[in-house]
Amino acid sequence: MSSRSILSRLIPGFIRRSFRAKLFVAFLVLGAAATVQFAHFTGQLFWRQQLVQAQSLMYATVVLMAEALDGEAIKALGDVEDVRTDPRFETARTKMVSMRDAVVNAIDQETGETIADETVVDLYVLGRTEDPGVGRLTVTYREEEAGQLYDMSRFPTMMKAWEMPAVEDKPVTDEYGTALSAYAPIRDSSGNVVAIAGVDSAAAYFNMMILATVINSTAAFILGALISLLFAWALSRVMLRSFARLSVGMEQVGQGNLACQVEGLATGDDFDRLIARFNEMVRGLRDREAIKQDLAQAATIQTSLLPHAAPQVPGFEFAGGIKYCQETGGDYFDYIALPAEGQQRWGVVVGDVTGHGVASALLMCSSRAVLRGTARTVGDDVSSLMQAVNAHLVHESPDNAFMTTFYGVLDVAERRLTWSNAGHEPAILLRRATGMVEHLGAGDLPLGIELDRQFDAGTTVRFEEGDVLVIGTDGISQARNQKGDFFGFDGMEDVLRDHQDASATEIKDAILQAAQLHEGRTVLEDDATLVVIKCGAPS
Repeated sequence: MSSRSILSRLIPGFIRRSFRAKLFVAFLVLGAAATVQFAHFTGQLFWRQQLVQAQSLMYATVVLMAEALDGEAIKALGDVEDVRTDPRFETARTKMVSMRDAVVNAIDQETGETIADETVVDLYVLGRTEDPGVGRLTVTYREEEAGQLYDMSRFPTMMKAWEMPAVEDKPVTDEYGTALSAYAPIRDSSGNVVAIAGVDSAAAYFNMMILATVINSTAAFILGALISLLFAWALSRVMLRSFARLSVGMEQVGQGNLACQVEGLATGDDFDRLIARFNEMVRGLRDREAIKQDLAQAATIQTSLLPHAAPQVPGFEFAGGIKYCQETGGDYFDYIALPAEGQQRWGVVVGDVTGHGVASALLMCSSRAVLRGTARTVGDDVSSLMQAVNAHLVHESPDNAFMTTFYGVLDVAERRLTWSNAGHEPAILLRRATGMVEHLGAGDLPLGIELDRQFDAGTTVRFEEGDVLVIGTDGISQARNQKGDFFGFDGMEDVLRDHQDASATEIKDAILQAAQLHEGRTVLEDDATLVVIKCGAPS
């Protein structure tokens, strides 16, 4: 199991699902870390304050005691084997006890009440011995300890006190327990140091100091935790007000309300800028939706301009279709009933305006109007029709816009096709009797490039029963697969041969489907248009 999976199991679900909860927890953790540091600092500060107060009191007490004691008497007691039997011991001890009592039972100068202060609980005098690191308890507050030897070398501060008063920086532990000690030298009448006076604090006092420090630190931690909790809640709430508004706006947009606009908090922070970008995005979506609706209407209009059904022509089958790669496109096909006396003639056109989309669709629509109007005037003069449409495109179309066009006039009675190709894909004619394929090739420039261009008619085609004519755009022949291979005319011809006995509609559908399968897309890369004319038995 990955560490991420383990972590996700440890984190409650409501935190994993709520960004606000995650933000609140993050702020709370940061606040807790700061609170721990604050409590630690507060505890150290309080402890240091208590320690300094105790050191100051003990320093003053030991210095006064060292000055109050008779140095000569203390020096003499150093030579007495049992100091407790010597009157000088009792004199010095009585003075020490009175000094201790004065410290322990101090009188408050303002209230006159006795203050029980147990900071100082033990006083003693250490005299010299032959070993500089060992002292002798010459005078003690606890009478039973008098005369005992004491290893001073363990405590550098005590050894330093033979030269000047000193206080321990921290509590020290010996065989008598843990205490904070202060020392001062005792001098004889000649000024020589003959002993050191010592003052010890009570272990209970230090326990009280520790307890007070713990209480103080705990109070600081609780206060800090409450402040952190309030801060995390308030900050996450303030920060997520904009986020909540943005979330509501997103939900409304997701439900289709593109009129939604989110009001910022005017804080000028990143959330306000994000809200501004969101509003811009919604306006863009609204504009795109309007464009999309306009494109849908344009597609409907363009589709209405295409033949709704193939004409019913005796002895022939017609089928045509378009697959646009966008809502609209520049491909076009049409069947035009031409006026004729006593006979039936049909104009058949397939065109491809450069590019695809709205601009190409508009150019196609204007060209269609010119083409249909001209076709009914010039009859089977395909060259004149091409020249008229060419002149229109040269004058009306933007630069670099042109239209490839295949136009033919089918004389139904004569079973004859007169055609012209202006830069368009060659039409494919399959002869049923021989199985041969003819290409009605592109011999001229596309329409809209050169004003005075002459467009000649191609060789007239005469149909026999079973012949099939396929007119397509380059969206079919140039359909490419992932390897870059084109579907090509070979692909179209293979499908045509495989379906030559099928109807015109079936042939059209088979070619379009084969091109799409070759390209491997649900939508072709370019507009694809195809018209199929199949010659049947004479009527």
